[in-house]
Amino acid sequence: MAKKVVVVRVGTKTIRIVHMDNSAVNPTVYGCVRVPTPQGSVVDGEVKNIIDVSRRIKQACQEKGITTKDVIFSLSSSKIANRETTIPFVKDNKIQSIVEAKVGDMFPVDKERYIFSYVKQGNWRDIGENEEVTDGSEKEREKEREREKAENPEITDDTKKKKKKKEKKSKNPEEDKKGKEGEKQTERVIDLLVYAAPIDLVRSYYALAEGCDFRVAGIEVDGNGIFQIMKRQVAEGVEMAVQINRDNTLINIMSKEKLLLQRVIPYGATNIIEAAMSEPAFQVPEYDKAVRLLASQRVLLHTLNPSNPQGDLSMQKRIELTQSASSLIGNIYRVMEYYNSRYREERIQSIIVTGNGANIAGIHELMNNELGIPARTPNELVGVSFNRQIEVNANILQYVGCFGAVYSPVNFIPDEIKNKVATKDSVMSIAAVFVAAIVLCIGVSLFSVIELNSAESRYDAAHAKELSLLPVEAKYKELEETRKKVGTYRLIENRVNTSNNQLHKVLDDIKEGCPDSFCINSISTTDEGGTISCTSKDKLSSISTFVVRLNLLQGIKNVTISSSIAKTEDDVTKKRQYKYTISFKYISDLELMDTVELEYLGDILMANEEAK
Repeated sequence: MAKKVVVVRVGTKTIRIVHMDNSAVNPTVYGCVRVPTPQGSVVDGEVKNIIDVSRRIKQACQEKGITTKDVIFSLSSSKIANRETTIPFVKDNKIQSIVEAKVGDMFPVDKERYIFSYVKQGNWRDIGENEEVTDGSEKEREKEREREKAENPEITDDTKKKKKKKEKKSKNPEEDKKGKEGEKQTERVIDLLVYAAPIDLVRSYYALAEGCDFRVAGIEVDGNGIFQIMKRQVAEGVEMAVQINRDNTLINIMSKEKLLLQRVIPYGATNIIEAAMSEPAFQVPEYDKAVRLLASQRVLLHTLNPSNPQGDLSMQKRIELTQSASSLIGNIYRVMEYYNSRYREERIQSIIVTGNGANIAGIHELMNNELGIPARTPNELVGVSFNRQIEVNANILQYVGCFGAVYSPVNFIPDEIKNKVATKDSVMSIAAVFVAAIVLCIGVSLFSVIELNSAESRYDAAHAKELSLLPVEAKYKELEETRKKVGTYRLIENRVNTSNNQLHKVLDDIKEGCPDSFCINSISTTDEGGTISCTSKDKLSSISTFVVRLNLLQGIKNVTISSSIAKTEDDVTKKRQYKYTISFKYISDLELMDTVELEYLGDILMANEEAK
């Protein structure tokens, strides 16, 4: 059974939550919920008010009975950019390093303020010897080729190829011979779609996950999620998926396995909805009422410039309303023209309309007539299963980006999160060492107890024999020797019990008693003692608690706190925290013994010397 996940898309006006399987193979959707975003809490995709947004999400999940803690956030922001690029074929674990080396040429941004990730466009492909491996600067190279043609009209692409082939032949006749024999020279490459997102934007979602008590399972880009789900709706050829959101429209032009072009235009359903609200004749001054009117009645006409020879007033109002969609239709048309200039042989066959705008009656006919390509909204989604209680309709298609987030998320991970994971692994290793040490101590203790019991049994037997026999010097010496051994074992048992047996108990007490705001950064030791580097969100309570626990440890003395306590700020939460150092000294075995034990040990040592 697939593990479940909560997919959350936080928009400026609406928060969408989907409960589904975290699987890339036909995942099942169990529930969808939409709640309003607290006003002013989200600005262009970045969560500014963590407390209010997390409270709203937790409340929505509680009302729907969603208890899953793993979350994938789907980000939608104009600050997220993407570029297509092609790299030589390498193993997956080396792709990120190649991307990091190329981003300077692909994105004109400050690399220190952005996080970069990628999505593979298929596994790999072979290219011919005359094809180039792009590096994100294809547009600039195209401009250079156009300038060269303008300066030297006699030089054509064919003459360039002939020249290149001639040069190659003069340098390596053997390869020319192979070419004549029909052996093609190919290279295996990988097509990538590289994304760049501001660090502060991504960090806001990790903070939001903490506020919601979620574990981040992935960070997705809304555009990639839509592409991942919509490409599964393409049977043959090229299709254009148009996601009409409230304030913008995402366009994906794609084949079955590859994203050919992705663009975001700053026009959405709001333009049409507000036009209906502003016209008194429609009597829908409120946003929700205007949405219902546009969905239930065919107010929208099928063309932007219809005729109205009779001068009908109601018709004129519908014409004006329809023309409010001209910016949306015009920008979609320009994206299509740009695509056609790049891919002249792969024409767009149809348009798939999703999002808020898909509910507007007549939008499909309008796009069909103005763009010259049939438009539709799918009746079902290939690659996704739905719980029987969920009806697949235009409303459910508002969650397409969330549905696709489980397939192949971009996964932006800040460096501090990567380091935190690495530190956690290191702490687990240290914990394993502590556990092994405790087990060893317990083993020594048990061995000492067994030996002690055995020695005491021998002592009791000798004592009984002494009472039943006449005082004999030889037997007396035997008894005295046994008594000395018993004393030695008792000293060992006392040392083990007072130090080793208490160690794991004290460590457990420290673990249970320390607040969540307290953290041990590092521990260093010498033959004399050690130091502990710590961090806490409060200045006094965490320090005092830990010092008390340290003082309970037998074998440790002189527990002191450094006079300098540094006040810093958490990189993620921006909350105040304190860094300080605690030092201690070890107590020697002789210091742990009382006077009687020391005298007795002296007797044993003196007896051993006399025996020698």
